[in-house]
Amino acid sequence: LQDAFDEGLFFSCRDVKVYIEHCDDCRQHASTTRHLPENYEGRAHDIEQEIEDRIIQSEVQVLMNLDAHGKHFRARLGSFEVVLTWRDGKNNALHKILLFTKLQSMRFPNASALTKRLSAVLPAEEGILAILCQDACTGAALGGVKMSINAPGKDEVVIRSGEQGCAVINLTKVMYHVSIAHGDYLPSSLDVAPSDIQRTVPMPLVPRMDENQLRVVLSWGAAPEDLDLHVFTSEFEVDFDRRDCEDGTLLLENDARTGFGPETALITYPLPSDMHIFVHHYDGAGSLSMSGAIVKVYNSEGLEAAFEVPQDDEGSDCKFWYVGARRPDGSWHLLDQPLQKSQPEFVF
Repeated sequence: LQDAFDEGLFFSCRDVKVYIEHCDDCRQHASTTRHLPENYEGRAHDIEQEIEDRIIQSEVQVLMNLDAHGKHFRARLGSFEVVLTWRDGKNNALHKILLFTKLQSMRFPNASALTKRLSAVLPAEEGILAILCQDACTGAALGGVKMSINAPGKDEVVIRSGEQGCAVINLTKVMYHVSIAHGDYLPSSLDVAPSDIQRTVPMPLVPRMDENQLRVVLSWGAAPEDLDLHVFTSEFEVDFDRRDCEDGTLLLENDARTGFGPETALITYPLPSDMHIFVHHYDGAGSLSMSGAIVKVYNSEGLEAAFEVPQDDEGSDCKFWYVGARRPDGSWHLLDQPLQKSQPEFVF
């Protein structure tokens, strides 16, 4: 396979398939054959998961006890055979490699080691990354923002956002670290996961502030359209309906209603109590738990804390995310179950 790739015969993963033949219907075997179907099925799914996590290529298909036509067949007794197939890029010829055979080795494969060898050969998939740069306080697009993009083993890439605040670049699907230093804004950074490729990633930039101030910034994906940031103390609350308070300690600077955010609150100390933060799914299709929402808290020097919404299937119908409470000493109190179906109640 490595030779085929080096010679230019193999350059696309669209036709790559991994076939796993594993013993099944084990309860029908003779009583002297001692093995459990769950053991074979579990190991097959381990390989499937390793391929999904390590190779990160949607084109690579894993087929279990299926032939080339997609029909199920009866696996051989005690089998756990792994076969890789692909078509070359010149004459469309089908190639097969036996990656592992339990029938010959009399043992199971190491899923991690097998997939590691495979991932070292397969070409990395490319995709488009779009970074949306905005002023966190106004939501206005920021053009000309310089971004440095780094990944292990790769040369640094430097790009700038366009007039509409968006920077677009083709990247392979690996982990990237994005660093930004722009004018009167605090330095910012962003870790881009492989799953972020092919979508727009919001990057709100936070203006500098006084030492006794914090900014709380909520951003998320395209859906739901409207998430609302709420900030409480024992005396005041700010949200989309009450954007400031009498003593000037809390101010909601931006309210976004068309996806991505940002929603931003300016906090001026001292406060009369702990500061509580929660997010409400106010409107729009999609769930809060799958919104990609993240709340970042900045002080005068930069990022102080960041919280990501839990991706929990059981929380798919929850409309509220209790982010946490910041105590006067700067420590945070968090809940074990932050996704809730009703508005959180606070004890001061």
